[in-house]
Amino acid sequence: MQCEAKTARGRQCSAFALVGETKCLLHSGRAVELGRRGGCRRGRLEGLKRIPRPRTAEQVRNLVSQCVVELRRGDLDSRLGKTLVDAAGLLLKAISISNHEGRIRKLEQKKREGAFDGRKSRATAR
Repeated sequence: MQCEAKTARGRQCSAFALVGETKCLLHSGRAVELGRRGGCRRGRLEGLKRIPRPRTAEQVRNLVSQCVVELRRGDLDSRLGKTLVDAAGLLLKAISISNHEGRIRKLEQKKREGAFDGRKSRATAR
């Protein structure tokens, strides 16, 4: 069944009417309600603005687990959740590399100071 409403130009609307009604979604007045709900869906970033920046692997793990909980509850948009989890993976890799760089820097400093001179390694002591 076709919508009974008239367009702005005075022609009959060409959209199909909703089941059990005489008008389409746009002319029935429900479009405003659905648009408002869609806007609410996009407003799911509010909770994320309060999240402190994760600096350790444990904090990243906590952020990912919080995202999973919010996704399952429906409080977080799935695309945003996927983006956050992808970013968390990159952050974990960066934290790991940074930790390794720090350890290497300390070892190089000890080597420059001569901390390794005069000591035999286990392999050469045999």
